[in-house]
This record gives sequence, structure tokens and C-alpha cells, in this order.
Amino acid sequence: MKPDRAKSRRWVCGWFLAIPLVATGCAEEWGPDWIPGAEVSGRIHRSGQPLTQGWLEFLPVDGTIGQLRSVPINPDGTFLTNGVAPGSVAIRVVGADLSGSEYSLFSQIYVIRREVRDAQANKLDIDLEQERQRVASELSG
Repeated sequence: MKPDRAKSRRWVCGWFLAIPLVATGCAEEWGPDWIPGAEVSGRIHRSGQPLTQGWLEFLPVDGTIGQLRSVPINPDGTFLTNGVAPGSVAIRVVGADLSGSEYSLFSQIYVIRREVRDAQANKLDIDLEQERQRVASELSG
């Protein structure tokens, strides 16, 4: 018994036509098409001395919807990025020279917290010495 080639072709073509229709119906289940993002700029330093290398990671927390966003730190300690999730974000410092064990915490976990607003330019001034003192105070009290 010989297979009916025309019937086989129709069956294969039918599946190829059905796949995009099924995939389109699942788009809502995969998440929103567009997540709003905000522009964030600023300066990161330690007691006035700029961090000269590395990058910052902005992680949405506390119900904020969005994705992790990374931005390089310029040699003068400044940074600029867009696409940061508006709301509460935790910030981690990666690849920077954080000599001194009291500063290593900033590269290990997301300790720095900020609020990012969507409708305005967000200018952040991050002083790691102030952040270190805040964390030490929270841990001791």
C-alpha cells in the first residue's frame, strides 16, 4: 500500500499554518509585550571619590514589575541608562574596586535601595560610605 503523498502534504501544511495561530494565542500567557522603563543617571562614589570602573545592576523589588538592568560606571563615577523598572529597585555594584571588607557587601548582594519614577528623569547620588553606615546601623539596631 502506497502512502498518499497529496494527503501527507496537506497534513504537514495544515500543521505549519496552525503553529502561528496557536503561538499567537499564547502570547498573553508569556507576559506583557511592553514593560515601561525610566531613565536613570547619577554618580556613585565613596566619600567623594568616584568609582572608576565596573557597573551597576538595578533589580526590581517589592512588587515592581520589570527586568534586571545593567549600566557601566564611567571613569568619573557617573552612569546613565534607560529601561529601569519604575518603582522600588535594589542596586548592586559589580566589577568595581571595592577595597576594604566593609565595602565588599555592595558587590555581593543588593543592599542599596532607591525609588525610580517613570514620568521624570531620575538623578541618583550614591555614596557608598553613607550606604555602609546605614547598613551597619540597621544591622546593629
